Amino acid sequence: MASPGDYPALNCAPSGSVLRRTEQRYWHPVGGAGAVLNAASPPASGLERKQLESVLSLFGEPNEKNAVFVGFGYAKGAVGLEWKEGNRVNVRLDLDLFDKSVAGWARSDSRVQPDVEFTGIVAHEGTHANDVYLFGNDYMLMRGRIAAETSAFGAQSFVNKSFNTLSPYGLWNPSWARVDTAKQERWRSEAVRRNAEDAARRGQGLR
Repeated sequence: MASPGDYPALNCAPSGSVLRRTEQRYWHPVGGAGAVLNAASPPASGLERKQLESVLSLFGEPNEKNAVFVGFGYAKGAVGLEWKEGNRVNVRLDLDLFDKSVAGWARSDSRVQPDVEFTGIVAHEGTHANDVYLFGNDYMLMRGRIAAETSAFGAQSFVNKSFNTLSPYGLWNPSWARVDTAKQERWRSEAVRRNAEDAARRGQGLR
């Protein structure tokens, strides 16, 4: 695996290969379609499966020659940053910022699971990367910022829902699994909308 910086991103195809952190201290497997789509309880299905597959299929196997490149480092104060250069889609993840945030989350509530949260962030930033791939760097203008953030937070919420874990962003709460599906969806959708509107108002995504 290439050193952090520019290297082909990792494909989480529906066959079950997994996205892995590429530095030793980021060893935990994340974003795997096998984990998210098959091993999760309740299983992702319908819209959830379609959206996650769309996001994860953008990435390629380690060292695969494709148009998507992932790097680690400062992302202008956000957890992730995506942009296009020619036909190349760049994804930069600030894992130091994520680690600082997740440590706070875990201290405040032990139900927050860092590995699941990182998987959710991969789904969130991957959604933006998919938009960059389809629409270019002006995708926020093309789609509308709230619409783009709604898709991204929606994908992130599906990860928490699939694993039935607490989202520090309020996107899912394990207690919701005990109510009927319609109420679950209403609460999840409302949480996604609040996060999307907040991100659009700030002009910045995940922090």
